[in-house]
Amino acid sequence: MQVDWTLLVMIVFPIWAALDFFLGRRPKIMAYLGQPSSFSLEGENALQVRTHAVILANVGRKEATNIRLGHKILPDFKFLFPRQAEAPASLFEVTALPGEDKEIVIPLLAPAQQVTISYMYAPTLSLGEINTYVKSDAGSAELHRVLPLSPYPAWLSFLGVQLLEIVPIAILVYWAIARVRP
Repeated sequence: MQVDWTLLVMIVFPIWAALDFFLGRRPKIMAYLGQPSSFSLEGENALQVRTHAVILANVGRKEATNIRLGHKILPDFKFLFPRQAEAPASLFEVTALPGEDKEIVIPLLAPAQQVTISYMYAPTLSLGEINTYVKSDAGSAELHRVLPLSPYPAWLSFLGVQLLEIVPIAILVYWAIARVRP
């Protein structure tokens, strides 16, 4: 069986370009909720403090705009970028909503960029009272609870991704060539 390379290119590349256009070039915000912690501070006035963190990452291939984190109650927080001690206040703003609700608004998050918001609060508050939603102009973010896992070896992850990309394309090409040839 001889392969008609022109036909193959005419079939595969438009499909690949369309999939890349429709599925690849958009922002995608992932929100990772860190494990809550509790600390007891000893001293004259014993104090108990709770903490947790929310990590926002743009895993898409386009910048995300107007990322909003909703809060019923906004406790003390730190806004951190990787490789920086603390983010400048100009990179985010806090807006008041009707009632006591507040939002942290991040105007722009570039592709592959992530930020961490660390919260510190009294033990009378719960996670449900603090973080209510994460959304952007592109839609709601996926919220994941962070659990420590053992990573797969790099070669296994690479092989799995390659198989998931190559096998369906090979099947489509084979089917298209079989349909065209008598």
